[in-house]
This record gives sequence, C-alpha cells and structure tokens, in this order.
Amino acid sequence: AALYDGRLTSEVEIPPVVNLSLFSTINSQWDVMIDAQWTGWSTIQDLTFVRTDGARAGTVLASTPENFEDSWKIAIGTHWRMGGGWMLRAGFAYDESPVQMAYRTPRLPDNDRTWLTAGGQYRMANGMTLDFGAAYVWVAQGNINKNGDPPSTAANGLLSGRYSSNTVILSGQIGMEF
Repeated sequence: AALYDGRLTSEVEIPPVVNLSLFSTINSQWDVMIDAQWTGWSTIQDLTFVRTDGARAGTVLASTPENFEDSWKIAIGTHWRMGGGWMLRAGFAYDESPVQMAYRTPRLPDNDRTWLTAGGQYRMANGMTLDFGAAYVWVAQGNINKNGDPPSTAANGLLSGRYSSNTVILSGQIGMEF
C-alpha cells in the first residue's frame, strides 16, 4: 500500500504571449530587428499533483507554490550582407525571469538572463545555405533563503546560498531550395 502505483493529474494553464516585432531594411547591406515579448506567467501560481484513482483519489500528493510574475523579453539584432554570398548576424536580448526571489527553489533557481548572439549564413550558388550561430547567456546571480512552508528554521533547517549560471548555445543548419 505504501508503494501504490496509480494515476495523478496536474493542471497548468499555459501563459498567454504577446509579441511585437519590427524588421527594417536600412540599405542594401543592413537590416535591423527589434522584438518585445510579454509572457503572462502569472497564470501559474502553483504546481499541484493530485491522485486520481484508488481509495485516496482526490488526495493532493504535492503542491509547490510558484507565484510566477509576468515578464518581458526585449531584443535587438542586425544582419550585415557582406557580399559573395555571406551574411553576418548579431544580437542582444534581456529576458526577465518569472520567478520571484521569495519563491525561488533549488528545483527552479531561475533569474533574469542577458543574451549575446552572433552567427552567419553562407548562400551557395546551387541554392544551398549554411547557417551557423552561437549564443552566450548570462543568468544574473540568484539568492535562495528557504526554511520550509510554513517557514521554520528550527523545524525545517535553512537553505541559504547563491548561484550563478552561464550557458553557451551552438547551432548549425544546412538548407536546400528546390
């Protein structure tokens, strides 16, 4: 009975997203792109798992308060057509985290992110393209001070610390027009 294998459910409302983008060709060599995106993360206030079958159907097995906040991502980028089939790309973005410090956990130690990106494209005469890119993402240093729910250092101990994170993303693609 202690290791009962059964079904469970969790309901999460996918957040709404509103995106506004601008693409402008400056001249025959330069393009500029600007993007602003709002995400309504506040639709997710908790992650709750409920048993759906057996004698204990309807029992909450686990519930984690998330209390996500709505967030923004703002980005700017450029294309430079060098000639000879080459185009270079570069961009910068600031991406707010929906996680509030008071609800940050070791399971989701998220924080605001800054993106720096670069890449390019080589267009061959036969209609093939080679695209490549790289992104470096800095996650702002985050702090965690948790002592349980309800809060009690005496009963639950204290998880206190900070973390930082950086990520490198590399990508490549070969395309063919036909």
